[in-house]
Amino acid sequence: MENKYQHDHNLTQWVNEFEILSQQGEKTAFDLRIYQKLIDYYKQEGDLKKATEVAESAIEQYGYRVEFYLIKSRLLLSQREPLEAMDSLLQAERLSPRDTEVLMTKALILAELRDTRAALSLLQRMKSYVGQTDLIEVLICETEIYFRAEENERAFITLKEALLANPYHEKGQQLLSDYISVSRRYLPVSRFLQEMLEEAPYSHFAWYNLGHCYSNLGEYDKAIDALEYAFLIRPEFEQAYTDCAEICMMKQQWDKALSIYQEVLTSFGEEYDLLVSLAECCLHLKNFVQAKKYLSQSLHADPYGEEAHFLTGQCYAQEGKWHKAIQFYRRAIAIDETSDTYLFALAKAYAKVGEMDKANKHFRKATTCAPEQNAYWFEYAAFLLNQGKLQQALEVLDQGEISSVGSDLLYCRAAVHYLIGDKTKAIDILAEVLEDDFESHPCIFGLVPGMGEDRDIMSIINYYRGEIFE
Repeated sequence: MENKYQHDHNLTQWVNEFEILSQQGEKTAFDLRIYQKLIDYYKQEGDLKKATEVAESAIEQYGYRVEFYLIKSRLLLSQREPLEAMDSLLQAERLSPRDTEVLMTKALILAELRDTRAALSLLQRMKSYVGQTDLIEVLICETEIYFRAEENERAFITLKEALLANPYHEKGQQLLSDYISVSRRYLPVSRFLQEMLEEAPYSHFAWYNLGHCYSNLGEYDKAIDALEYAFLIRPEFEQAYTDCAEICMMKQQWDKALSIYQEVLTSFGEEYDLLVSLAECCLHLKNFVQAKKYLSQSLHADPYGEEAHFLTGQCYAQEGKWHKAIQFYRRAIAIDETSDTYLFALAKAYAKVGEMDKANKHFRKATTCAPEQNAYWFEYAAFLLNQGKLQQALEVLDQGEISSVGSDLLYCRAAVHYLIGDKTKAIDILAEVLEDDFESHPCIFGLVPGMGEDRDIMSIINYYRGEIFE
C-alpha cells in the first residue's frame, strides 16, 4: 500500500509540475520514464491533446528517441489528424527505418488517409522478413486496416490466422469481439473459438468472446459457464463478472447474480451501477433490508440516481408501505419525468392508498409515454372497472387496442361487458380470445370473481378447455 501511495503521490507531483511549467511556457526536464507515465496518465484521463503535449516535450529533450515520435504519431492518429501523424511518423522512420512498430503505424496512417492499397502493400512486404512474433502483430495490423475499409470478412480471415498462432493475443481477441458485434455471425465465430480453446484452454478473452456468442445465440447457460471460465482464469477481468451477472439476472438466477456481484464489490470496490444491481438482486430475493442498504450507499455515490430512488420505492411497495413507496417514486420521476415504468408504479401506489384522481392521472401519463405497453392499458382499465367506471374502462380499452396488442385487453373487455349486463357480448369476446390464448383466461376471475360461478361463462371456458386438451 505504501508503494502504491508513493507512486500516486509522485505522479500527482509530476502532473502538477508539468502543467505549471507548460502554463508558464517553460521547458520541462523529466526522466524519460516520467514522460511515459505522464502520457499514460493523460491517456487514461481521455485527454489526448495533453498527452500529445507531453510527447512533444519529451521529443524536445530526447529527440534521438524513436519511441516518443511514434507515441506522438499514434496519439495524433487517435485524434483523427493523419497528416500531422505522418509528419511525426516520418521523423521516427528516419531514426529507425525498419522498425516494425514504426512501419505498422505508417500503414495505419495510410489507411486513415484512404490509401488502403499502399497500407496493405507495406504490410505484405513486411511479412517476407519479420519473425513469427512480429508476423502476428502485422496480421493484427492488417485486420485493423480491413476493418477500417469495412472489409469485415477479409478482416475475420486474417484475424483467425493471427489468433490461431497466438490465442492469447489481447488486442486480437478485442478485435474479434468487435467483429462479433458488427457481423453478428455468432455461430461460425463460436465454432472457431471452440476449436481455439481446445488448443488454448486458458485464454480468458476467448472464453469471454465465446460467452457473448452463446448469449446472442440464446444459449444462456453455456454463456454463463463461458464467462465464469473467463473471470476464473483472469480474476481481475471485471467485465466478465458483470456480463455474467447480467445474464444470470436475465435468467432470474438471482442468487447466482448476487454472488457474482458481491465478488465484484469485494475485488473492485463500490460504484453506483454495481450497488443498484446488488440491490435489485436482493429485492427479487425479498431481502428488502439489505436491498435498501445497498440503495442508500448508491445514493451517497449519486444522489440523482433515479433508478436507486425507484428501486427503494419498490422495496417499500413490497413491504406494503405505500406512502414511503410514493415518496421515492416521486423522487425518481422528479429526475426522469418521462419514465413510463416510474409513472406506472406511482399510479398503482396511489390506487393502493385510495388517491384515485392522482392514480388516474399517472395511469394516463404512463399509457401516453408508452402506448405500446398493453399491460399499462390493462391495469388502467382494471383500475376504472374496480371503481365502477365501466364506460371509461371501455374507452381506455379502445385506445389501448389502437397501439398495443394483447389478449389481456380482450379478457378485460369481456369482464367490463359482463358487469354492464351484456353477457352475450362478453361470451362472444371470450369465444374469440379463448381460441387464441386459453392460458390467460384466469385473469377475468381476478377482475370479476363472480364470472367463475356463472354457468354460461364457465360453459364457454370448459368448451375451449376440451378443445385444447383433446
